[in-house]
Amino acid sequence: MAIVLPHGVLFRGNEEEKIRTKLLQRRQIDAVIGLPAGIFTNTGIPTIVMILRKQPKTQ
Repeated sequence: MAIVLPHGVLFRGNEEEKIRTKLLQRRQIDAVIGLPAGIFTNTGIPTIVMILRKQPKTQ
């Protein structure tokens, strides 16, 4: 599964930090792809594509 998010989701605290921590602990983040600022019309913020696994990665 892939989601497009603003790059700030990688650094902000509070609820976003809790979600990131859970995803990392469960090993569900497969990749994070950084996209340049201005890639989408009408916004200049940099974005990311986060690739997630539905099932945790086995060790």
